[in-house]
Amino acid sequence: MTTKTFDLVDDAQSAIAAIFGLNVPVYIAFSGGKESAVLAKLCESYAGRFELLWVNTGLTFPHLEAYVRKAGERFGLMELKSNALADWREHGMPVETLSVSNALGDVRPKLQSWLGCCARSRSGPIHSFIHERKEPAIIIHGQRKEDGAPGLGLQSMPVPAHVAMAAPLEDWTTDDVMGFVKANGVELAHHYARAIPDSLDCWACPINLAKPWGPKVVDMMREEYPEKLEILRTSAQAAHRAVADAQRIMQASLTRAMPEPEHVPQREGASGDCFISAFATVLGRSYEWVAEAFGFPCPDGGGLPSLPKGRGIHMFETAAALLDLGVETTIILTTNFPSFERLQLPSPDDLRKLLQGRNAVLLTVGPEGVEHAVAWKDGRVIDGRHEDPFWLDLEDVHLLGAMILGPKAPAHARAPANVNVPPAAPIAQNGHRTASQRREEVLSILDATPDLPDREIARRVGVSPQTVGNLRRRQASKLERGTA
Repeated sequence: MTTKTFDLVDDAQSAIAAIFGLNVPVYIAFSGGKESAVLAKLCESYAGRFELLWVNTGLTFPHLEAYVRKAGERFGLMELKSNALADWREHGMPVETLSVSNALGDVRPKLQSWLGCCARSRSGPIHSFIHERKEPAIIIHGQRKEDGAPGLGLQSMPVPAHVAMAAPLEDWTTDDVMGFVKANGVELAHHYARAIPDSLDCWACPINLAKPWGPKVVDMMREEYPEKLEILRTSAQAAHRAVADAQRIMQASLTRAMPEPEHVPQREGASGDCFISAFATVLGRSYEWVAEAFGFPCPDGGGLPSLPKGRGIHMFETAAALLDLGVETTIILTTNFPSFERLQLPSPDDLRKLLQGRNAVLLTVGPEGVEHAVAWKDGRVIDGRHEDPFWLDLEDVHLLGAMILGPKAPAHARAPANVNVPPAAPIAQNGHRTASQRREEVLSILDATPDLPDREIARRVGVSPQTVGNLRRRQASKLERGTA
């Protein structure tokens, strides 16, 4: 033990001596945890002048109950009882995170904060015991300030004037407690040997799995209490699913509330980040968020992603990550895709038709023969590496394939195979005109008023001045070829 711990022990022993000097009945609140075991050791020389006060919730681990009863044989045991399962039926299963709908019982399963459950099932019987007593008594308990319990737990419990509460360990840390245990050979319940630093009052409580030592509790129960583990798993799973459902609804709303950027550019120096840029644009998320989701995070939330050396991210590497995020995609390759010429794949024109009214990330190949990903969103091709991200039209893209985000609601029921239905006009999402429609409008203005500045045409149509300049140069080139 450290010098500090020796001082704490001296202070605790002095306080305990003063308590027993009052010559009134003394009880030690004994859960079977490490603090109550230390208190029993500190009071050992007063054996016969105190009793252990234990609350049996009806869900005590068998090994812990055996430990408590063994200590009771030595010091005397006052057993109080509660019915945790009955409390759950009335108030719901105890959980760490609580949704209001489940707390009110509007949505099943009914849930409650574990604090309320513990107050009724663990502290409640002690409260009743105290208020039923007519004679003076002192209750010693092991609550510590480090635990963070409001009012030091039992210490804040309202008690009659003839009953006093004492917390001799209030200034002890966990290291102080465990140092005392080791130095004095204090026997603990055997789950402490598994680095589970909790008294584990109720084996069926989902909170057992919500704490940092939850995996160790699972390992212990799998070996010693497999049938009880199955019951705990079922209840904890139901509670977790209910909370996760509420959080998913909130996350969906938060995602919708986020300002959606028009496009997310690629980053200079991040060779091969076109899929990050394209998906960030299509999903309306940040560059960093998508890079992290794909498994290539940016250091400290910024900078360049940790891309594979010598290459970028491939389309086939993203599908599993997207599905894990709840983003459903359909990968479609075209006849342009290398090495797949023998397969019966759709043509690039077929894929362009499928893209209408949908959002997607397109796999293309540039004039230099390098694969490149661009976004297809709201009827526009958006190239994250170009100064003018809207410079491309879908018809100009050399399509190798696409990852189409779904699902899309059909505009009408699918017609039988033998009935010819004229193709519907392309419909842009969110009221946007398609790239083809905007291009035709720019060309129409150029034909009518060729002297109008690019910036003014761009303002009228809703495209960038660079797009107008590109179309003006193409139109001029076609006219030159036509007169040659």
